[in-house]
Amino acid sequence: RASLAMMRADSLGPASPSLIIGDVACATVRDDQFSVVRRADSIPDGFLAGKFDFKSLGGGGGKGGDVMGRSTCGAYFVKTLNTTDGGSLLREEFLKEYVARATCGQSLLAKIFAVVDHPTLGRFIVMANCVNPRVKCWSRLYDLKGTADDKTLVEDGAGVVPAHKRFYRLDLMVRECFGCIRDVPIERQRYLRGKREAYDAPIYLTSAQREEVLSAIKNDTALFEKHLLMDYSMIVGIQRVAPGTLGDAIKPHDGDVHGKPYVVHYQGETLILYFGIIDFLQPWNGGKKVAHVIKKCFAPRPISTVNPTKYSAQFNDFFAYKLKGVAFEHVDESVAGLKEEVSRLRRLLGRTSSGATVTASSPAKPESPSLFERLRSTASGVTVAVEQD
Repeated sequence: RASLAMMRADSLGPASPSLIIGDVACATVRDDQFSVVRRADSIPDGFLAGKFDFKSLGGGGGKGGDVMGRSTCGAYFVKTLNTTDGGSLLREEFLKEYVARATCGQSLLAKIFAVVDHPTLGRFIVMANCVNPRVKCWSRLYDLKGTADDKTLVEDGAGVVPAHKRFYRLDLMVRECFGCIRDVPIERQRYLRGKREAYDAPIYLTSAQREEVLSAIKNDTALFEKHLLMDYSMIVGIQRVAPGTLGDAIKPHDGDVHGKPYVVHYQGETLILYFGIIDFLQPWNGGKKVAHVIKKCFAPRPISTVNPTKYSAQFNDFFAYKLKGVAFEHVDESVAGLKEEVSRLRRLLGRTSSGATVTASSPAKPESPSLFERLRSTASGVTVAVEQD
């Protein structure tokens, strides 16, 4: 599968000279590669026509100052591509390996579907929303790096407003240092609580799901380490599902581009989890090396500004500890009940694994079906229905 992905990445895709973003025709950049990602997800070239407004661009909430906006369907983000990130993404060797990794079907990387040049606003990337855009109320939405920069974005359906420390408020810095929250604004308290929870709270998966996610993280971060990239993070969305609504919650829709839903049952609750690695274009450059020295002296541990090899190891170790493989696989109770009934009927009718049901003492089959034959026929029909389900 990986070899096939590399072949697709090495070959020129059906590039489009321009794409309609909202109502603006934007010239594409290296669409011979990004079109491969679109084709792998069966996305047509007109996927954002009439579904985005450049006037909706606003702060992305990160420290880089890049502006971004979301499509009206919620499935895509359009974000400014600055010179530093653009240099990383469009470098030939990395671009081909990224496309191969993003289309292999075993990656958590946020998918980049296009790079476009707006006639007046500059260069943008168009990428997938890693979590399901139809979820109206997230139990939790985390932004995780495995460092002191971890944070909670949504808590029980309500967004957590970033409330950063300011150097001129020395009184608040001292109070927080000694654990005294008196006079600390409520927004700041909630933000701090969310940061601590994001770093400390375990995430529950089944054992098989945990191994799958950790394997994807290991292979994705190996790509970043090879190309000297760091400071990426993992978006984790956790949705609580009401009884009887799981089918609708995970039902696929046309145009879905979000990550794979992981369904688990833990402590009496049914949860759906989504994972996606974002912001992976930051190189280990001079600015980050200077920031490393400063943060090593003053910032709380663990810090994010470390070299790519250490960052990759720190990231993998964090999720190896944070992901707990003790949840149960969710089983549909109606299907489980049918399977139990099939097993009971099979035992009753003396069915064997080979399908033999008639014993030596069985009477000759009458012309009209006997009760025994009717039961056997019913059991066979139920068996087929359950297996198809």
